[in-house]
Amino acid sequence: GSQGGAAAKNTGIAIARGEILAFLDDDDLYDPRYLACALDILDRHADIDVLFMGVGWFGRDAQRSERAHRASLARTLARAPPDAVAQSVFRWCDEKLLPALLQSGPMPFQRPVVRRAAMARIGQYRPDCLLWDCEWALRASLMARCAYLPEPLYLQRSDGQGTSSRDDREYDHVESAAEMVLNL
Repeated sequence: GSQGGAAAKNTGIAIARGEILAFLDDDDLYDPRYLACALDILDRHADIDVLFMGVGWFGRDAQRSERAHRASLARTLARAPPDAVAQSVFRWCDEKLLPALLQSGPMPFQRPVVRRAAMARIGQYRPDCLLWDCEWALRASLMARCAYLPEPLYLQRSDGQGTSSRDDREYDHVESAAEMVLNL
């Protein structure tokens, strides 16, 4: 049976042999340019450890998800304005990203392409945390040099399929968010 996304990604990390790690959930898609763009940016910018990838949406709830995503991303970028690195690539050279992510963890910050050495510093995903992908992004913002590519190259399904994203899990999300803050 399934042990969850965090355990699956940790298994992938353990068996991967490359120096760059990228993740794809079983119900999502990569734009055909996803890996080439991520690798090109990381090759040209050795000072970037983690590249958070822009997200596009497909599926029954795509429009609703896109609106919520844009609002969350706008709030995060307003709280932590990034510096331009190159055309359409942004990074943070200060500690503003962590407080912004504590208030809102938009989907791109859950879709990293990461150098293996940075993953070793940041640590693997925590399967015991409901918001494990958000919790990892918080640690990454503390321990690594992070950048963001806004182009929507990670294609996220939005069909109400996630058990952690159901409306009746709101209390669980608040509890998990509080635990993340306390653990930091």
